[in-house]
Amino acid sequence: MDGIARSFEAGMKAHCESFFNSNMEALAAQVDDYETIITVNATRTLPVGRRSLRELQETVTVQVIYNQALRYRADADEMDLRRVILAPLSTDARLKAFVDALKATRNPAFQTITASGEPEPGPTEEELAADLAAQEKSGLSQRNIIIIAVVVGLVVLLCLVVLAVLCCRKEEGSSSGAANKATSDA
Repeated sequence: MDGIARSFEAGMKAHCESFFNSNMEALAAQVDDYETIITVNATRTLPVGRRSLRELQETVTVQVIYNQALRYRADADEMDLRRVILAPLSTDARLKAFVDALKATRNPAFQTITASGEPEPGPTEEELAADLAAQEKSGLSQRNIIIIAVVVGLVVLLCLVVLAVLCCRKEEGSSSGAANKATSDA
């Protein structure tokens, strides 16, 4: 894992735990015993060049794809998981605090950071289960796709073998005909 990923994990964890442990906002006060584990899956750096009058400035966008595991206590009627995940980054002030937490990691990649975008949460377990049920209902489960791919591969292999055999027979027939013609001329 690279330094950007480790620094992001540390900065995100510190920011989220600081937000919920501060109890300074109503939402944070409703959540008890908050713990999180951040695991970075991938980072992408996308350079974007901008010309200024005096010099060429390069802006770099870093996209981080991560998983976040949470453990907390809250009233289930008033709090849902998506709300808890997004809360530490849901306002401009919270995003600025997150940027400060990333700078505090002292990773050179984050020292000149100016802004952070809001996270784009992935699907919930319920949404994943619904997608899986829809796939199974349509008959295109992963198992069926694998079976189809194997059958198509075998058919293609069989076609290649048949073509190779036909080509070999055609070459044998051409060379036998040439040999017969040469002996009959003599």
